Amino acid sequence: RMRSTRGGSVRVHPKPRILVCAPSNAAVDHIVERLIREGLQDRNDRYVPNMLRVGPLQSCGARIREVTLDHQVDALMGRVGELDAQKERLRALLDAKQRVREE
Repeated sequence: RMRSTRGGSVRVHPKPRILVCAPSNAAVDHIVERLIREGLQDRNDRYVPNMLRVGPLQSCGARIREVTLDHQVDALMGRVGELDAQKERLRALLDAKQRVREE
C-alpha cells in the first residue's frame, strides 16, 4: 500500500491482524494483559494493538474489560453523545450569529 505525501509517496506497512484463541478464557486474558503491558514491536517502535475481547466477562479484570465489546460500544456511545451535545452548542452559536446579522 502506498500513501501520498508532499514530496512523493511512502510505502505503508499495515499492522497485521491477529486472532488469539486459547483453551481457556484465562489464557486469552493472560495474553491480552501481556499485550496491553508490553505491546508489540513493528519496524519502528513498540505499539499496543487495537484489541477486541469476545467471551464471558465474569472473571475479567479491569484492564481486560477495557477491550471487551461491551466496554468499547459504551465508550463509542458516550463519544456520540458528546458529539451530539457539541453539535447542538455549535448550532445554537450559528443561530445566535444569524440573529446578530439580521439585526
